[in-house]
Amino acid sequence: MLKIDTSNMADIYYRPDDYRQDLLDDLVDTVKTDRSDEDLLFQFMLDTGVPLSLPIACVKIQGRTVYQVGGNSLVASLDYIDAQMIDDIARLAPIKFVTSEQAIASDSDKTNIIERFKQLSPHTDVRFI
Repeated sequence: MLKIDTSNMADIYYRPDDYRQDLLDDLVDTVKTDRSDEDLLFQFMLDTGVPLSLPIACVKIQGRTVYQVGGNSLVASLDYIDAQMIDDIARLAPIKFVTSEQAIASDSDKTNIIERFKQLSPHTDVRFI
């Protein structure tokens, strides 16, 4: 059962005058700690117009849970992602791919994900939440 709730994203927006050094640790994680991968998946589906009526399958890629929505309409890996998983997911040629910022190790990995999709599945819309 679905219900309306507040955003999954933490309230990290401040006016410039409100920023203090002690707030920086609060800006690292942008997702509220009490939210599940499914919460993030449904929010992303709503935000990008992916119908909630599409079937959702939990599949294993490289031993990790990946959500496949409507066949290749959307693929999401929200708790972990690595280079081999990216190759396997890109071969599915999803229309949209989403992963969590927390699932990737560094900014360079984020760039590598984008570039790898450009090589293997150039039409995939790649997003990070």
